[in-house]
Amino acid sequence: MTNGDVNMTTNGSLGEARMPASVTARLQPDKFDGSNFKQWQERMHFFLSSMQLSKYLTENPPAVPEGNKDATILATVEAWKHSDFLCKGHIKNRLVDQLFDVYSEVKTSKELWDALEKKYKSYNVGSGKFATAKLLKFEMVDSRPIMPQVHELELIFQEIRTEGMKLCETFMVNCFIEKLPPSWADFQNYLAYKQNALSLANLISRLQDELLKCDRVGKEDGQIMTHDANVAEYRKKDKGKPSNKAAPNKFPPQNNSSFKKQG
Repeated sequence: MTNGDVNMTTNGSLGEARMPASVTARLQPDKFDGSNFKQWQERMHFFLSSMQLSKYLTENPPAVPEGNKDATILATVEAWKHSDFLCKGHIKNRLVDQLFDVYSEVKTSKELWDALEKKYKSYNVGSGKFATAKLLKFEMVDSRPIMPQVHELELIFQEIRTEGMKLCETFMVNCFIEKLPPSWADFQNYLAYKQNALSLANLISRLQDELLKCDRVGKEDGQIMTHDANVAEYRKKDKGKPSNKAAPNKFPPQNNSSFKKQG
């Protein structure tokens, strides 16, 4: 009996519970294109684990003695082959077309997994230097929304850490500040001279708050605001102060008592 995505399926005769199909579908990693193998491998392994198929990454096919016709043994072997076929299919399905063709003739999941690891684990060892170069070249621009660029920079840091390179949080915070786009110059200077140390999470939160603040003030005044760190506070202070400027096209009342009508 099934009930949408509520019931759990089982893994053959083992009776092991699997996650609902709607959940496991969201766990699939992006297709592997030859880069960032370590991240892809970890995500793929987690996905296969959710499907109760990860054991086939390390198991060899069961050997059946020649001439053995025991129905139970033959059924067990066939069940293993079917599950291994599913596991191998899931892995190949998360390869780009070019790599799918290269590994299309591989016999088992273990053989496919080992082949990918042998080639790309060593191939990607030096990818840290490319991530470092990406960090040095990365610049935020005013022509794009700020927060997607912030997330891109976060991913670059994550890529560097994945390759085993340690990053000081103070260094990452200063990188974020220095790479802010030109329109954020006032806010950048404010943060640069701020005495209290900021964590990376706090900095990103401050960026979000400043963005919302300036958008709100800009809408109220009908103009585009620059990202001054304390623009809202300055405006609040100015609201209570009387203006010394005379309103345009306004004249003080004239004393017309000496005016005589001529007739």
